[in-house]
Amino acid sequence: PEAPAIDGPLDELSQSVLDAGARHPEPFGAWEERSEQAGMTRAVARAMETGGQLLVEAGTGTGKSLAYLIPAALRALTTGGRAIVSTNTIALQEQLLEHDVPATRLLLRDALGDGAADALRVTTLKGRRNYLCRRRLAQERAAGAVAPGGGGAVTSEAGAAANRLLARLIVWLRDTQTGDRSELHVGPDEESAWSYFSAEGEDCLSSRSCPYVRDGSCFLLRARRRAEAAHIVIANHALLLSDMAAGGGVLPAADTLIADEGHHLEDAATQHLGLSLRVASFTDLLERVHRLGPRGSDQGVAGAARAAMAAAPPSLFHDDAGGEALRAELVGGLAGVAPAISAAAVAVEGFFTVLHQFAHDHARGAGASDSRLRLTAGVRAQPGWSAIETRWDAVFAALRDVDAALASLGETIDEVAAAAAIAEDDTERAGEQWEGLSAELANVQAALAERCEQAGDLLTRHDAATVTWLDSSPRSEFATLHAAPLTVASQLRDELFGPRRTSVVTGATLAVEGRFDFIQERLGLPDAAGERFGSPFDYRRAVRLLLPGDMPPPSDRAYQGAVEEALIDVAMAAEGRTLALFTSHGALRAAARGVRGPLEEAGIVVLAQGVDGSPARVLQALREYPRSLLLGTASLWEGVDIPGDTVSVVVIARLPFAVPSDPVQAARADEYENPFMRYSVPQAVTRFRQGFGRLIRRKDDRGLVVVLDGRLGGKRYGQSFLRSLPPVTTERPPRHALAGSVEEWLAR
Repeated sequence: PEAPAIDGPLDELSQSVLDAGARHPEPFGAWEERSEQAGMTRAVARAMETGGQLLVEAGTGTGKSLAYLIPAALRALTTGGRAIVSTNTIALQEQLLEHDVPATRLLLRDALGDGAADALRVTTLKGRRNYLCRRRLAQERAAGAVAPGGGGAVTSEAGAAANRLLARLIVWLRDTQTGDRSELHVGPDEESAWSYFSAEGEDCLSSRSCPYVRDGSCFLLRARRRAEAAHIVIANHALLLSDMAAGGGVLPAADTLIADEGHHLEDAATQHLGLSLRVASFTDLLERVHRLGPRGSDQGVAGAARAAMAAAPPSLFHDDAGGEALRAELVGGLAGVAPAISAAAVAVEGFFTVLHQFAHDHARGAGASDSRLRLTAGVRAQPGWSAIETRWDAVFAALRDVDAALASLGETIDEVAAAAAIAEDDTERAGEQWEGLSAELANVQAALAERCEQAGDLLTRHDAATVTWLDSSPRSEFATLHAAPLTVASQLRDELFGPRRTSVVTGATLAVEGRFDFIQERLGLPDAAGERFGSPFDYRRAVRLLLPGDMPPPSDRAYQGAVEEALIDVAMAAEGRTLALFTSHGALRAAARGVRGPLEEAGIVVLAQGVDGSPARVLQALREYPRSLLLGTASLWEGVDIPGDTVSVVVIARLPFAVPSDPVQAARADEYENPFMRYSVPQAVTRFRQGFGRLIRRKDDRGLVVVLDGRLGGKRYGQSFLRSLPPVTTERPPRHALAGSVEEWLAR
C-alpha cells in the first residue's frame, strides 16, 4: 500500500490523533481524556517505531482498541507496511471493523485531513469455513437435495434443514458481495449442512482448476485479495495460528502483529498445532466421493460424474468406438469406488470402536471417571494395545484400496476432460467441469494419505514433546484420538513473533500479581517489554468483595448445598440481577435444580446455561428480564458485556482451577518442580480476573462480587488471587449475613 506524507514521531502523531476525540461528540459521547488510554497509545507507538516485542495490560474501560489501532494506522500510512490485528473471537473482530475502525478513521480525518482517512484501507479476514464456496453450491444445486451425514441415515429434520439452507443460499447469492456467513445467520440446525457449502476442507479448489477462481468470483479469493491490499487486516487467533501452522500463505505478510485477548494465545496455538482424529475425519472425506442422498441418489463426486456423463454431448461418448470405450471405462471406475468406500468406512468405524472400548476398560480398571485417557508409554505397553494396532492395519489396507480406486477413476476422468475440451459441441465448458471433478478426487486422496500418516505416527511413536490421549465420551460409541504439543512457546517465538519487526500482545488480564513472568514463559517472549495501565474506574467506590468465611471446603459434601443457599439469599437480596459463575457443567446443573423452586416462588427467574438455552439465548433473556439469576460456565466467564444494573452481583462459586485430569494440563504441570504454584495458580488467577471483570463494564456501574470458595481467604495462595484484583472494599461476613451485606451495599 502507498504511504501518504505524514511526518513526525509516531508517539506524538498518535497522541494528536487521539486528542481529536475531544472535538467529536459522536460516536464518542461525552469525551473524557483517559490517561491510561493515552499512555497505552504512546507505548504501542514507541514499540512500533523502534521494533521489538511488547506486552500491554489495559484494564476495563481503557479503550485499548483505539490505543493500538491509531498507531497501527499511522505506521502503516507512513511506511506502507501492514499490521495484522488478531482477536480471540469473531465477535470482537466484527466489533473492531464496525465500530473502532470507523472511529479511528474519524479521528484521522479530524487530525490529519481527508487524505489520511481516505487512504487507510482496513479489512477483515476469517477462516475458510466462514465463506461460501460457489463451486460447491453449484454442485449441490445440480444434484438436488442435500443429505448431511451420508449413508442415507439422515433424519427428516436434518434433511429439511439442509434443503432450507440450500434454498436460502440460492437467494442470498444474488445479493452478497462477500459470501461471509455472518450475513446469513446460519442457525444451529443448519451447521452440519453448511459444511457442504463452505470453502473449508481439502477439496476446496483455491487454485486455477476452479472456474470461480479463474473468473475472480471466488469469495475466499476475493477476501484474500482485499487483505493483500489493506494496511490493517483484522483476523482472529484461529486464522493467525492456522497461518503459522501452515507456514504462511493464509494471511498476507505483515511487519506488525497486534494480538488482542492475548491470554488466549497459548490455548489457540495448542489447538491449531495439535490434532484430533475421529470417525468423521475419515468418513467425511469418503462421503465427498460417494454418499447416498434421498431416494438413493449419489451426491458425492461420483454422483456428479454420473450426472455429467448423462448430460454430456453425444460426440463425447457415443460417436465412435473410442468414445464408447471411454464411457465403459468411466462406468467401471465409478462402479469400483462405492464398495471400496463402504469397506473403508466399516474398517474406520471398527477401529474407533476398539479405541473407545480400550479407554473405557482402562478407566474402569483404574476406577477413574474421566473420559480422557493419556497415552503414556505405560498405557501403550498394556496387552490391549496390540488389538488397536491390528485394527489400524485393517484400516490402512482398506484406505489403500480406496486410494487405488480413486487413482484409477481420476485417470479416466482426466481422459474424459481432455476429450471434452476438444469436443466440437462443448458449449457448457464441460472440460472444465471434468477437470474440477478430477482435482476433487486428487484432494481427497491427498487428505486421506495425510490422515493415515498422522494416525500411524500417533499410534506407533511415543514422542516426549507431544501429548497424546483418547477421549471416550459416553455419548458416543467411537473414541477420538487427540495430540497436542507439550509446549508452544518455542514455535510462537520462532514462527509467529520472531519474523515480525513489532509484536504487541495486549489484554485486560495478562499479568499475575502485577508481573508478566508467567505469560512471557508460556508465549515464548522472555525479553518482551511489559506495560500495565489500570482501569479508569474507581473500583474501591464501585465494588464490594464479599468472602464468607464459613463456607465448607469445595471437597466437602455440604459445599454444594451451601452454594445453593448462598445463591438463593444473594439473588433474593439483589432482586435477581445476579450472574453466578461455575467451573463445571455438573455443578451448574445441580445448583439450577436446587435453587429454581425457591427463587421462582419469589418471582425470580433462573436461567441456566446449557439447560435453558445457549449462552447467547440466556444472556438475551437476562437483558429482557433482569429479575433473574443467570448460572453460567465456560464462555460466560469472559467476553460478556452487560453494563448497567442488569447485573449487580457476580457470584464465583469456586476458584477456577483447570481440571487436573486434563491430559495437556497434566503433562505441562509435570514440567514444573512446584506445578501447583508455578502453573496451576497463575492460570486460575487469570481466569478469576476474567470472572471478576464481568461486574464493572462502565464508569457508573457498581455492585458486588461474592466468592463462595473459602480457599480465597483461608489458603496462602489465595493472596495471589486477591493481589491481582484492583483495590476494592472487602468484607468477610458469615453466610447468614450475605443477604444483608448485599442489600446494604446496593441501597447506598
